[in-house]
Amino acid sequence: MAHPQPKHDGQGVQEEEEEYHPWYLHPEFSHPFKLARKITLGRPDAAAFRNLAIFPWDSETLQKLWDGTQYTPEIEKGWKQLVAQYWDAVAVTSDYSLHIFFTQQKKNPLSVRLPEDEQKLLETDTMCVAWAINLDKPLEPLVLFSRGSVLYSYNPERLGINGFMRGHGAAITSIAVHPTVPQLVCTTSRDYTTRIYDLRFEADILVEGNTLRARDKKVDNPVWPPVLKPSLAGAAHGLRLPVSEQEGRGMGRCIGVLMGGRSGGHQAAVLSAAFHPTLPLIATCGDYQESSSFKIISTHAFPKVPSQLIAPRLNLFQHPYQDPLILLAYPKGTSLTIVNPRFMKPRQPYPFPSSIKEKLLGGANHPPPPASPPESEYGADMGFGAGIPPDDVNSPFALPQTQAGAGLSKGKERARREEEEEGEDDEDDGGYNIMRLSGPDEELDHNDDESQDDDDEATVKDGEDEDTEKGEEDDDDDEDEEGFQEITDFINRRPNIEVPPIQVGWSIGLEQGTGQRDEGQRMMACAMGVGGRIIVGVGTKGTVWVWRNDS
Repeated sequence: MAHPQPKHDGQGVQEEEEEYHPWYLHPEFSHPFKLARKITLGRPDAAAFRNLAIFPWDSETLQKLWDGTQYTPEIEKGWKQLVAQYWDAVAVTSDYSLHIFFTQQKKNPLSVRLPEDEQKLLETDTMCVAWAINLDKPLEPLVLFSRGSVLYSYNPERLGINGFMRGHGAAITSIAVHPTVPQLVCTTSRDYTTRIYDLRFEADILVEGNTLRARDKKVDNPVWPPVLKPSLAGAAHGLRLPVSEQEGRGMGRCIGVLMGGRSGGHQAAVLSAAFHPTLPLIATCGDYQESSSFKIISTHAFPKVPSQLIAPRLNLFQHPYQDPLILLAYPKGTSLTIVNPRFMKPRQPYPFPSSIKEKLLGGANHPPPPASPPESEYGADMGFGAGIPPDDVNSPFALPQTQAGAGLSKGKERARREEEEEGEDDEDDGGYNIMRLSGPDEELDHNDDESQDDDDEATVKDGEDEDTEKGEEDDDDDEDEEGFQEITDFINRRPNIEVPPIQVGWSIGLEQGTGQRDEGQRMMACAMGVGGRIIVGVGTKGTVWVWRNDS
């Protein structure tokens, strides 16, 4: 897996250096992960862990956050101490509790439990969790987690909840944090909306008391066409709560909302979102009754001191899918989506495979405009619609099973290779460093005799063409045949599913060193972190599994 490469020293002497080849580039080899630790709460009736988030930063991340503005000697020293303290931390949630475990260090876990409430949630609704940082306090990491429609902020340094945010009209389905501006947080919900928060500002806005005068005060909501005045809608539509109510307490204020329904957004629950690391873009995806759409919306208009909600309405492009989308990510110039099979009617079930699709963004390498242009011109300025189509699927492949969740991780080796490739002009790669996958053959020849005979025998459509070529022999029978044909199409109708090739992967089970699995144990979620060296899984009976790559 290593090949010697010549290396020149300062005196012109050539030395041989072994080139590193990541293990995942060789599907024929087994994975190097071994079960290193198993953590349990020690109670037989412990609730199942259903979501997790690994500490996402390392000692070199500070140079990339906030465009390097916080990279000072004083903050750098404190940042390294912070990373040394939390580098192996993983935040885990159950139905009402948040736990922070340390997978490698011998430290006691941090825990906080919410009081039980009467919210009516679906079985698939979990307490979402993510790590964030406030720009004003860069050395105090925050753990954001949700319960139903409420978003909470936990400070592990101060050992307490320092804020909560309301506003969604239904359960929160995901939490996304900006990769380079980690005080910007996005939450998606089943109320068809997406809300964007800024942790620098207080959640509650000072208004007058609950009086008639306060109710007549101007509502800080965006204009909702066709009305030309600020909307009076509330949380059920994803907008600002009335001035007589409280939107939250502590740090974290809603600065923008991506509305759904008649406002041009999602027509059903929004399941995931992702910020672009450098461009003012945000992608959202969700679950539709007929199809799922991929949307990218401009967020360049957010004010620095928001007192009024901003509601971007421009969809730079959207892409239809047959199934719900459960994950979005931006791996350098591309958009990665994971499609989950939708639930079919039990009377006529037919399989829909899970799949992953990598999509090229036509204007991903095009710099954003210097000023804030009108939203009607923003799509053209970003380069979408020119060059590579925004819905160009580069590397689709299927997954071997239904995916309840998914994650994306990038190791240090891949990050190093991306930095080396910056500035290189490679038309085939498109400026990104994702391992190219073998996609379906798009130039298959369907004109040979064998395939043509098979099509004639198998498809109903060819029979319709033959009847059409016979001409109109009997006008009286045409109506009967057309009516019969419509019924036949309805009964024998089955979707033409283009299944992409199965991607080669590696399975990591819950077996112990003896090769036996604990009875009743089931993994509910997993994630990869620490530069791709650790895999953490959580599941039933309050259990955390830690796999480590020591190679």
